[in-house]
Amino acid sequence: MNKRSPAFLNQKAIATLFALLFFAYSCRKDNTGPLSGPVSDNSLRFTSSVEGETGTKATGNTWQVNDSIGLFMKKAADAAVIAANKKYITTGDGNFSAQGDHGLNYPDGSAVNFVAYYPYQPGISGNIYPVDLSSQTSLPAIDLMYANNATGFSNKSTTSPNLSFTRQLVQVDLTIMAGSNIDLNGITASFQNMNTRANFDLNTGTLTAGSTLANVNANIKSIAGTPYLMASVILLPLADAAGKKVIFTLASGSTYTWTLPSGATFEKGKKYRYNVTLGNGQPWLQPFTRRVFPERDSAQFANIVDKQWVVIGNNNPYAFQKDYGILFNGEPSYRFELKSDGTTRDRVELQYAYATNQDYAGISAADYIKDQKTFSTYLRGKGITPQASKWRYQYAIYVPSTTDPASSAIFSQIHGMNDRTLVVSPNGEQTMLTKDQFLELTQTMIFDDGLGYSIVNGAKGPANGWKMDAGGYPPMEMGFGRGQFYISVTSDSKWATDIEDRNGANIDRVGVLQPVTSAGGYKIATNVYRMPFANYPKDTWVTFVMDIDYSAYNGPGNQMIAPGKIDVTMSYHQNGTAVSTKIVNNATVAIGRNDAPGYYFKFGIYQPGDVQSFVVNCAGYSQTPR
Repeated sequence: MNKRSPAFLNQKAIATLFALLFFAYSCRKDNTGPLSGPVSDNSLRFTSSVEGETGTKATGNTWQVNDSIGLFMKKAADAAVIAANKKYITTGDGNFSAQGDHGLNYPDGSAVNFVAYYPYQPGISGNIYPVDLSSQTSLPAIDLMYANNATGFSNKSTTSPNLSFTRQLVQVDLTIMAGSNIDLNGITASFQNMNTRANFDLNTGTLTAGSTLANVNANIKSIAGTPYLMASVILLPLADAAGKKVIFTLASGSTYTWTLPSGATFEKGKKYRYNVTLGNGQPWLQPFTRRVFPERDSAQFANIVDKQWVVIGNNNPYAFQKDYGILFNGEPSYRFELKSDGTTRDRVELQYAYATNQDYAGISAADYIKDQKTFSTYLRGKGITPQASKWRYQYAIYVPSTTDPASSAIFSQIHGMNDRTLVVSPNGEQTMLTKDQFLELTQTMIFDDGLGYSIVNGAKGPANGWKMDAGGYPPMEMGFGRGQFYISVTSDSKWATDIEDRNGANIDRVGVLQPVTSAGGYKIATNVYRMPFANYPKDTWVTFVMDIDYSAYNGPGNQMIAPGKIDVTMSYHQNGTAVSTKIVNNATVAIGRNDAPGYYFKFGIYQPGDVQSFVVNCAGYSQTPR
């Protein structure tokens, strides 16, 4: 690491943490429609298309007014040059016409081929286009593109030649994020020891790099709607870019060095994007291995994350970490990871509802033990939203582009809180016992997964027909499954949940807002939104604002007496543009459970099936009554 001030960057962490986002330019910028008639001098006009990703051309994916190209016309028979380096210009629609006396006309009868390049340079010598990347002040001015597809045209042709341009260089974008006490105003980013000069042969379409090494200062701009900056450069292709360094210099003079990761390459026509956070020496990822069982334990101060969460589930060091590399609004986010390990169910989540020792101040030890035995400790704590209430939930999710499209994982959910002492006798009578009565009952039987079993010789014996209220489907879950991003909601109007009465809104077979009712008639599941996995925004924060009106129930009556509503907006930035979409529009749904305690929020990873490798970052949570 290059350090020339007290502040410094954890270089090793940066080099390994951020996966390369790498993809070929894949969409097109086209104008192949009819031209609006011949120009006055009858010179040729051209249509155009550009192979490229949106935004890779610094001025956007559409041609700009006065964009100019250079054109060569050659005999098709022997490639002899008929006209060289003629300047053609567009008004921004992708149609090009001659500038001044640079017009081209077909020779008598013979077929010709066209070669074009962008941006136009007046001083072309022969067929060599000189590439100079030493200045990045204007990226369009150095974004070399080339077209040689327009062949075999003559004065007998009935269509205008279309020039299909391909990019010949490489674009690298660094999203710069600030760690604690880092001011990005006035920052510079310098790519060290890069080859800045080359010759491009317009005849063969080949690039020959020179040997002029220099430091290249990136073009830095703000990213709309975020506190981040984008440092962009156009560079020559490079077979091995690993180990190349970028030095960031703050206005204060402090410097930070970042190194391109192992395996980095710069291929012609491609764009590479990295996230870089300028840190203050804190470990890039901080594992947090303390776990809490909120239903049975009160949380000690050391077990609480940022004064509002407890972690549940998998306690491997990698499973939950504070992430200083992927920030949200300048603060570290929460990184969750499960790895494929052969298990069939696993979770690692932050839970918002829990009780602390302070919540038990003045509560007797005997009552605390009763709460532990009835799994109701968290009912004395924070984070609970009551039945039939109205709430707004807001949070942000960051999904990396390396995520497997076949992933199946829930990354946020609102969970029910069943009545822990509600039992059902063998004759079907539902009774809410006191804690003392319930604990007395458990002296003669064991409840396992909601079903009662007689105790025989101190161990679990045969089923005895008793049941207790059990957990069920979460009232709201959001995640990936079956190649879809989805949001689903459920309702259970049975006072004492029947775990044997199952249903679910299968993502593949059930349409959006088409409720599915269980055989017993008490449970309802509804898909309220779905989107193909490929369309879900990745490598960007997606903020969800979710308004929920919970359904109302009548306890022993086993009925939902009023439906609920759900409204969801998702917002994110894509290529520097803010996108905000209402994906669920105040839909009337059955959402909730016929349980007195209410509901609580969790986010992270829950995989109910075979555990697959999955990573997600979460941040920005709030819940407010409406």
